[in-house]
Amino acid sequence: MIQSMTGYARSECKDKGRVFVLEIRSVNHKYCDISIKLPKTLLGLEGMIKKTVQEKFSRGKFDVLVSRNGSDDYTRRLVLDEELVSQYFNILQGLKTKFGLKGDIDINLLAGFSDLIKVAEIEDDQKEIEKVLRLLLHRAMDSLIKARMEEGKALCNDIVKRIRIVASAINRVDKIATKVLSAYHKRLEERVSSLNRSLKIEPARLAQEVALIAERCDITEEIVRFRSHIKQFNKLLKEDKGVGRRLDFLLQEMNREINTVGSKANDAEISIEVVNIKNELEKVREQVQNIE
Repeated sequence: MIQSMTGYARSECKDKGRVFVLEIRSVNHKYCDISIKLPKTLLGLEGMIKKTVQEKFSRGKFDVLVSRNGSDDYTRRLVLDEELVSQYFNILQGLKTKFGLKGDIDINLLAGFSDLIKVAEIEDDQKEIEKVLRLLLHRAMDSLIKARMEEGKALCNDIVKRIRIVASAINRVDKIATKVLSAYHKRLEERVSSLNRSLKIEPARLAQEVALIAERCDITEEIVRFRSHIKQFNKLLKEDKGVGRRLDFLLQEMNREINTVGSKANDAEISIEVVNIKNELEKVREQVQNIE
């Protein structure tokens, strides 16, 4: 089933008191464009995320956001600066001796110096974090694919309906063209016949010229190619993914053929059908722009 390029998915996971949240959004884009936002401590995992998304999707603009919430107590610990304690103690001891000061240098005194005990950050276990993010990313991508397929189904239903309208219209053009060509051929013969009364023209030469003029107005080849494009188009709609560009190409070819039909067929009924076909093809093209 075809996929739309528009979708959103979110997944989260608790790990050691923290909550990791991964969000991924996608919209239509000509290529596969990926934007990733991570906490500073996880920037090293950007390459892994980008590669994983590229392996799963061929087209679309993707915004991946990773956030980390909750308690970070396990990543921090208190550290005593023993060297600084020794310096404080020696300085205080020196002051007592030099100036004959009284009082004990005890824990209560040293505890008053706030810079003796510091909060140290413990580096994240990158391998463990990568494992968690991989799990979240695959969950989110699976949900995103499901959302894109649901919208893709809706797009496909609308496209199929409009292509049927186009196919019916081209059938009507074919029927009208047969009558128009026959009538045009008859009128040409009558006009040439009236001219031939005053001008001496060889019958073989006359028949050849009439055939050439009629051929210029013949749209049989354009209609055959147009129907072939419709057949290919419907076949692509049944494929799994990665058909957006090919569908767009076939629409361009259909537009080219129907423009030729409009310029060659000198008939009001055909002109009306051509306008209707072009309108439907434009609506289909707008939908195809959002197919992967």
